[in-house]
Amino acid sequence: MWEWMSRIGAIVLQMVLLLAGCHARENHRGVPDSSVYYSRADAAPAADAMPPAIVPAASIDARWKDPFSETPHDCTRGSMLEPTVLGTAPLEPGTLEQPFVIALLGNDVYWSTQDPYSRLWCILKASKVGVGSSEVACGLWGVFDIYVDDGGIYWTSEGRIHVMRQGESAHSMTFEAIREVRSLVSDGEHLYFEDGAEYLYALPKQARSGEQPRPIGSKWQHCDQLTVDDEYVYCTSGREHAILRVSKQGGQWETIVTGQDDPRSPVIRDGRIFWASRGFDGHAAIKSAPRAGAKPEILASNLGDNVSFAAYEGNVYWTSDGALEAPGLLGRLILSDETVEKVIQLPKHPYGLAIHHGSFFWVDHGVDDPYSGRLDPYVPGGVWTWNGTGEPALLVDEQVEPLRIAVDDDALYWVNNGNFLGDDRNGSIWKLSLGDGSTSVIAEHLFSPAVLAEDDENLFWVSPGTINTIPKRGGEASVLVRAYHIRGMAVDEGQLYWGETLDDDGHGAVMKMDLTTKSISVLSTNQALPGWLAVDREHVYWANVSVAGEHQRRVMRANKYSGATELVAEGFNWLTGLLAHDGWVYWHDFQSFRVFRGNPSVSAPTVIAYDPEGPSSLTLDDKFAYWTTPKSIKKRALTGGPITALGQYSAEKILVDDRSLYWVADGKLLCAAKE
Repeated sequence: MWEWMSRIGAIVLQMVLLLAGCHARENHRGVPDSSVYYSRADAAPAADAMPPAIVPAASIDARWKDPFSETPHDCTRGSMLEPTVLGTAPLEPGTLEQPFVIALLGNDVYWSTQDPYSRLWCILKASKVGVGSSEVACGLWGVFDIYVDDGGIYWTSEGRIHVMRQGESAHSMTFEAIREVRSLVSDGEHLYFEDGAEYLYALPKQARSGEQPRPIGSKWQHCDQLTVDDEYVYCTSGREHAILRVSKQGGQWETIVTGQDDPRSPVIRDGRIFWASRGFDGHAAIKSAPRAGAKPEILASNLGDNVSFAAYEGNVYWTSDGALEAPGLLGRLILSDETVEKVIQLPKHPYGLAIHHGSFFWVDHGVDDPYSGRLDPYVPGGVWTWNGTGEPALLVDEQVEPLRIAVDDDALYWVNNGNFLGDDRNGSIWKLSLGDGSTSVIAEHLFSPAVLAEDDENLFWVSPGTINTIPKRGGEASVLVRAYHIRGMAVDEGQLYWGETLDDDGHGAVMKMDLTTKSISVLSTNQALPGWLAVDREHVYWANVSVAGEHQRRVMRANKYSGATELVAEGFNWLTGLLAHDGWVYWHDFQSFRVFRGNPSVSAPTVIAYDPEGPSSLTLDDKFAYWTTPKSIKKRALTGGPITALGQYSAEKILVDDRSLYWVADGKLLCAAKE
């Protein structure tokens, strides 16, 4: 009942807005255009219809005037510095929310936007070469995906496929036992869509209401976006970190690429599949692979991720991994005046950070993409230093994926994770003497050592299911803790702290051990995938990064002595790299690319740095790949070469034809010549 009341209220609001503005709009040509469609707000919805009925706009004078130009547009005359404006919303310029270019067909560009007042959506159409823009359909509760061809327009919204064929009014198709319809693609004969949860379906493009789709493929988790070739439907799945395909005739899903963080915008060309990987692991990239599956090739990667913090003399520092083409950096927050600055550009892949007497140390983990299934070949890593002047220097090279580093008065220590070479026991712990520069192996034949900590006499590290220790001077390693899943660890004042996951659902706890008596106790219970531990004088901090549960995606802390637990901050996507310093805790949310700090005494955390970009859309022509990030539009030749930044626009999606680029930014549909 409440759901229907809210829908009726939205319809009434939309009716008021449309009646107030529809007669003020007119076509530049001054004649009715029966190809323009309009959502009539006074049309009562059918009993089972969620959106308002959609009728031809010719029955209501719904055309509007492009406020930007009285002359024909020409995209090829525009440049990325001064692009051509093809259209805006049929409301006030600059009021668009979530605009999205969705399709090109012939001389038209189709795009969607949300009305900022009614919160309903419209599909709009603008001519590439003519004057004026028009509404295709309005009054929609969401527009999730669209397909356009000469036969009509198809889009998904609120669990339905909506169809507007040439010469016909729009209608919607609902399907038994399908509650949600989102991603949509077509091969010209069939529409393929997924239901947001379990199955992929095929439906003849000319299907009519009442015709049920055919499920293809076995039950699966989730498809985000689809593409299709002559034989297969391809699916990018952020949940599974993979790209999959299934035969159009049905059958089992086949995983062709694994280890991808938020893959999106799949494109099929010349026997290969291309996609953009948002890279929440810090390795955003444009990638490709054979359609049958193989090791991905990186076409372009220039994005980074903040992963490690350290404090020194009143400042907080962090390293940012620059991935493939772009360099990393060393950033600094000056606590005295709250200013943030880039200290120095770092070579290759900085990962981890340690500071000692004014010298900075970090490891270069070397791997082009450590989350892509660990396939050869991989670039060896190394250990670097910088003394505050001049250029960074390489101390040790030919390391096998070093991940973490620590330092004391005598030596540097680091772990080589080592597990991408196919031998599960080829990890190691190394030491470099600060006195004579000699290196030695403290422990070897280890199972994927990762997190590293130290006290005056011992080193501690986490391997899958264990926390281990070994004397710094060398000797026998021993296991301190065995647990189902250990995600973080810290050592302070004779106490060992770690985050422990208890089951597959992510329920967990923060634990501690007295290193003298080896007694174990629970510090805080009812946590969700606790990890990334940090310690200060009174508290232990951690990040809950579960995607489900009451305590998801939060920064927490507990008193080291009483166990009293409190919330520091919440509402984040994925948290990494905690540092506790001088009453504050610092962390990085690598899905929003921001560095934060906070404490329970302030109402909200503070953003201290924004370290960019993740590709959100990819398109190709015969020569180049084009993609968007939150800050810019970029391109690179398919054969390789330098990456070119075309313009500073916060575009969500970009499309290309033979001569021009098309995108939406700042509430406007824009285009410019490709060259």
